[in-house]
Amino acid sequence: MNVARLARLGIGVSILSFLVLSADVSAATGICDRTPQVRDKILEQFSDPDCRDISDENLASIKILELTDNDIVALKAGDFAGLSNLRALNFPGNQLTSLPDGLFDGLARLQQLRINNNELASLPAGTFDGLTNLRSMLMGNNRLTELDEGLFDGLPALEQLFFGGNLLTRLRSDTFDGLSNLQWLYFAGNQLAALPDGLFDGLSNLRGLYFFDNRLTTLPEGIFDGLVNLQILSLQDNQLRGLPDKPFRGLSSLRQVRIYGNRLAALPDGAFEDAVRLRSLLLQDNRLTGLPDGVFAGLTELSTLHLQRNRLTAVPAGVFADATNLKELDFHANQLTALPDGSFDGLSVLEELHFFENRLAALPDGLFNDLASLQELHFYDNQLTALPDRPFHGLSSLVELDLHANAVVTIPDRAFNGLSSLARLYLNDNHLAALPPAAFQGLSRLQVLDFANNRIAMLPVGIFDGLPLLRTLRFQGNQLTALPHGLFTGPTGMRWVWFHDNPGAPFPLTVNVVARDVPASQAARLARVAAETATGAPFDMTMELSVTGGVADRSTVLISRGTSNSGQTAVITRVDEEPVWASLAPPLLPARRCGGELCYRGLVVAVGDPLPLFQTEPMAVEQIADQEVGLDGDTVTLNLARYFFDIDSASLAYVATSSDPAVATVAVTRGTATITSVGDTDGVATITVSATDNDGSSVEMEFTVTILAEITRSRWRDWRLAAILAAREARTQRAEQSGAVREPVAEK
Repeated sequence: MNVARLARLGIGVSILSFLVLSADVSAATGICDRTPQVRDKILEQFSDPDCRDISDENLASIKILELTDNDIVALKAGDFAGLSNLRALNFPGNQLTSLPDGLFDGLARLQQLRINNNELASLPAGTFDGLTNLRSMLMGNNRLTELDEGLFDGLPALEQLFFGGNLLTRLRSDTFDGLSNLQWLYFAGNQLAALPDGLFDGLSNLRGLYFFDNRLTTLPEGIFDGLVNLQILSLQDNQLRGLPDKPFRGLSSLRQVRIYGNRLAALPDGAFEDAVRLRSLLLQDNRLTGLPDGVFAGLTELSTLHLQRNRLTAVPAGVFADATNLKELDFHANQLTALPDGSFDGLSVLEELHFFENRLAALPDGLFNDLASLQELHFYDNQLTALPDRPFHGLSSLVELDLHANAVVTIPDRAFNGLSSLARLYLNDNHLAALPPAAFQGLSRLQVLDFANNRIAMLPVGIFDGLPLLRTLRFQGNQLTALPHGLFTGPTGMRWVWFHDNPGAPFPLTVNVVARDVPASQAARLARVAAETATGAPFDMTMELSVTGGVADRSTVLISRGTSNSGQTAVITRVDEEPVWASLAPPLLPARRCGGELCYRGLVVAVGDPLPLFQTEPMAVEQIADQEVGLDGDTVTLNLARYFFDIDSASLAYVATSSDPAVATVAVTRGTATITSVGDTDGVATITVSATDNDGSSVEMEFTVTILAEITRSRWRDWRLAAILAAREARTQRAEQSGAVREPVAEK
């Protein structure tokens, strides 16, 4: 301080003494008297700091001051004095209710200012005076209700202005005057009911305009005129009832338009005709009842179009003709009853198509023919009753097909041909009664298959052959009474299997002990056994192996998921001449949960009868039940391998005879006995079956066949009981007369 110069200017001694004293005090205190949080953040930038030692040079070296979430309730003028080179000043997440005058004095080089998430209720004009280099201002989530006139004067470099999440109810037409470099304007989440004419005049550099989540009901004519560089326009979640004529006039740079969640009942003709570079158009959740012809004409770059949850009743023919770059098309939850032929012609790059929750009753032939890039197709919850032949022809890229909750009765034989990429198929909650035997042929990448809640009564043998990646299989709520052989053989990644709520549930997965060949020289003392299940294993089945009369080299056997027999065998050594039997204990179903329930439902693991080993003669392992056959050539067939067993023979030779060929005949072909009724009167015949092994040893079994006439149920019961008892008595007498001694038949 030049005291002599001040004295020559006529300043009194007492005043001079005060100024000198003040300067000495300021030099002594440094930054100690600033708001504590500000002081401490400044000190953090220096080693061995003392608030009294911070110099002007120190302050001028600071470029960023971060005061986020510091519990600041007030700031003082002069808190940022001396920070002449500060580039970024951030203090969001505090509790500020106001800013003192002159707070930002001397911050001419400041470029970023963030004061969002405070409790500011007002910003007086002049608050930002002198911030001539400011580029970004974030004032969102405060409690501002209005903006003073001229608040943004003198901010020529401003590019980003964020005032979302306040309580603003109106803006003046000159609010943004002078902000010619503004690129991003964000006023979403306020309470604005209208936009004044000319609000955006002069903002020719604007690229993003965000006024969503307000209370706008209309837009002034020409409100966006002059915004030649605008790329993103977000007006969603307002209360707009309509759009002005040519709302996007001259907006040739526009890329994204978001007007969803309003109350639009119609779109003006040519609404998007100047927006030729539009890529994303989001119009969902409005009240649109129709689309003007040619409404999307010229939109050759459009890739995303959302019109879901409107009130559309029809799709105009050719409406997507120019939108050849569409990748996502969503019309779900409208009131569509039909689609015109060729609706999707030319959309060769389309990847997602959503038309679920409509009222579609049929699909035109060839509707999807041009959609070579389609990956997701969702037409569920409509009213489809049938599918055209080869409806998905050419969709080699399709990954997910969802047609659930329709009324489809049959599936064409070739419905899914060519869907080589399909991973998820949903046809649950339809009216299907049967599946074509080759329905899923060629779907080698299929992982999820859901046909729950249909009317399917039978699954063809081999229906899931060639599906090695299948992991989810849901067929609950059908009319299945049995599962075919080999159903779970092949898929090695099965994780979720539901077959509950079927008449045959829980379906038994029966595991049997089976013998394997051993060298002839060891056959008298050693045996090899494995575990086998006809249905295949939908999960890893580990079972305890028990042996009576012998010793096994392992205590458990494993049938791996997706296979039908254990990969390894157990070797059993005979310890004496007593009979040797091998048996299994059933495993428990896995306890993992899927969809809130157990992953395996409607199944139960059962084990077959113990297996006799070192048996030199064939034996009967299960008594054939007495059979009932209708009149006039009705038949019943029996697989005899189920009832006879021989450890030494891969197969047995069977002979069957009828006690009365005038009542019923019997023939055996390849181990299957076919019993045929003769004539049109009732009667009873005894069928005798003998099984002979390679050494000539044999065993016999008898059962009765009853031919049914049209008699009352009560008479039939009495007659049948008497006939069966008589036949059994005759068998007993013959056995006693012959003196034959039979091995006891194992009870099932």
